[in-house]
Amino acid sequence: MNFLSVWKIMSVTPVFKSGDLFSVINYRPISISSHIANIFESFVINQIGPSLNRILIPQQHGFRKGKSTITSSVLFSSFILDDFEDNDQVNVILTDFSKEFDTVPHNILSN
Repeated sequence: MNFLSVWKIMSVTPVFKSGDLFSVINYRPISISSHIANIFESFVINQIGPSLNRILIPQQHGFRKGKSTITSSVLFSSFILDDFEDNDQVNVILTDFSKEFDTVPHNILSN
């Protein structure tokens, strides 16, 4: 096992959400990663973050500091309301990728 492989090891703790205490579906996993891995990740983000921010479009909200699903929803709602006020048509295509990675063989992801 090399040094970087050790950084991938996490401590997973189940946290109760609500409902039946004895039902597994009522818990969500919280993963605690290595402090050294977190420090290294922050160094990398600080180095490449400014470059990424220059090439990403302003509408990109995922994985960006100060942006979230809430800011994305507010921006999208504002866009729709502006178009409605102008009597413009709004077309939306929504895609759910929540189960997409369930079909990927997990053994190829760990290499």
